[in-house]
Amino acid sequence: AMVGGLGRGLGGGPNLARHLHAALEKSVKRHFPTNGLINCMCHSTENIFNFGDSALARVSDDFYPTNNASHTVHLANVAYISMFMGEVVVPDWDMFHSLGDAGPLHAAARAVGGCPVYVSDSPGKHDFNLLRQLVFPSGKVLRAKLPGRPTRDSLYADACRDGVSSLKVWNRNEIGGVVGCFNIQGAAWSRKKGIFVFQYESAADVPSVVASVRPEDVEGMVTRDTDASSSQEFVIQAHRTRSLSLLRPGQRMPDLLLGPKEWEVYTVCEVLSARGVKWAPVALDQMLNGGGALESCSLTRAAHGVKEGAAEGKGGKGGGSKGVVGETLLYGCGALVCYSSVEPVEIEVDGARVRAKWRASDGNLVVPLGPREGTHAVVVRF
Repeated sequence: AMVGGLGRGLGGGPNLARHLHAALEKSVKRHFPTNGLINCMCHSTENIFNFGDSALARVSDDFYPTNNASHTVHLANVAYISMFMGEVVVPDWDMFHSLGDAGPLHAAARAVGGCPVYVSDSPGKHDFNLLRQLVFPSGKVLRAKLPGRPTRDSLYADACRDGVSSLKVWNRNEIGGVVGCFNIQGAAWSRKKGIFVFQYESAADVPSVVASVRPEDVEGMVTRDTDASSSQEFVIQAHRTRSLSLLRPGQRMPDLLLGPKEWEVYTVCEVLSARGVKWAPVALDQMLNGGGALESCSLTRAAHGVKEGAAEGKGGKGGGSKGVVGETLLYGCGALVCYSSVEPVEIEVDGARVRAKWRASDGNLVVPLGPREGTHAVVVRF
């Protein structure tokens, strides 16, 4: 951050920054060949316009684990600053502590932020149940494809101080998208005092806020073609309640009441349709950004009806021999949550038949993948 001020007599700040970043990146290439470089305190243009081989840059103030007033403001900072910085760099949303009342709030934000995930927990002080919703046993994470940015209805709202607005952050995955909803009311940066300050005398006084999600919150999910969008249908899964809802463009989820530091993450997927069957792979179960596990999906008419060996004509409740096949490729372990309007006749995971659980009330279909972390091919026959 001081480079600009130190450039006098050395060709000016931009010239000094150009040489400094070239030397820094050369050193990182030599000593950290995976390019493990996070640019920090670097938001001046003489810095960001001189990143050559490094793309990652922090978009927040420091993480202050013991400053309770800073945690909610941190989320506002990273989401709104990513609007600008995300066009130039890969935004880094900084570390967090998994333990404590702000741990889940930070974790949910990292899940939709499209950013690296890392914690600075003290040894022995971890919330492993929370971390398992972000990180696989191998250490891999389901990182969304874009920088997390506020939804359109959050752009001009003061989500920290107006007492009524939630912060909504959207992102895209390879298949579908994700929206995080957060109550970050109650604290802000004080220009007068130069510190983060609470707006209320007691945490119990911080107001609850209402959040509502719609398919349009994920930019690009709903087609701009009016005729085409009229036939689109989306399934939205709430992470915490595990519920599935079907929505068309223009429709909204029921209002969600969020208390102080409460949050919810919604996975949004377009429903596929063939021969009266509606189906969509939604998300890897128990993962905050479970939709990030999906690599491809399709729903097609089978050339010869049900595959040989299937229970032809003996589909489950509401289902039958439709001659339709759904296929998806995904990475992970555990279980895959799908939406299915009818009960499948047969399901295979990596070529082996499995028993899945289907719930007729909302079309929830849970397919077991097993404990092996890796790429899985799922075939669902109707």
